[in-house]
Amino acid sequence: MAKNKSGNALPILAIVFSSVSMILFLVQILFTASHYQIKHGFGLSGFSIMILSICVVTLISMFPAVFFIICASKYFGGNKNKFLSVSLIAVSVSSLLLALNRLISCRKNLNARDIKHIIPEIIIVALYLIIIVFCIVALVRLGRQKTFKPFAIIAASTGLLIIALMICFNSANIIPNLSFDFNSLFKAGIKIMSDALYEFAFIFLYISLIFITLPYGRKQRIKVTIKSKH
Repeated sequence: MAKNKSGNALPILAIVFSSVSMILFLVQILFTASHYQIKHGFGLSGFSIMILSICVVTLISMFPAVFFIICASKYFGGNKNKFLSVSLIAVSVSSLLLALNRLISCRKNLNARDIKHIIPEIIIVALYLIIIVFCIVALVRLGRQKTFKPFAIIAASTGLLIIALMICFNSANIIPNLSFDFNSLFKAGIKIMSDALYEFAFIFLYISLIFITLPYGRKQRIKVTIKSKH
């Protein structure tokens, strides 16, 4: 009897992608902190507060990856597990907290006459809410043993759409302010690295969500070899 190992490919990819996502999130802390320090020149107290806020946002962003890894590891036994439900809850909680963080960050611009500065934030917050809705629908249908995978995949795809928009919005903010001197190019380089690491971390995270959703309920195939005796 030989087990077909092809069913383990997606869980392995989910673990790899989730691990890469966590590493990228942690590395981007250094670039984000460096950019804030160069741009604003915080003192010791301000720098500590800035580092704390960046770490909190990073932890909020990356903690679903931990549950993705646990969920994927459970598939190797060939059994269903409850960590997929926990993973969907983690994505919902993370999305809610990230949406609230964006609303708080742009609160001071809510009364501004030029509303175009807060439109990107409103769009991203709305997409985060869509992720939450689809995750909740998938979670309910999963609990009732109904088809749920399309809803979880749509939630992950919405997350990838957010990243695409973030890349466009960040590029639109950086390019007009770019000048060809060393100081400006250095600041822009740090900012681009910070944004790129953060965005690629989310790309790996949302793809991992797809990888842990697809194998759910899939039974391992067993190949039976019968030897005849003469």
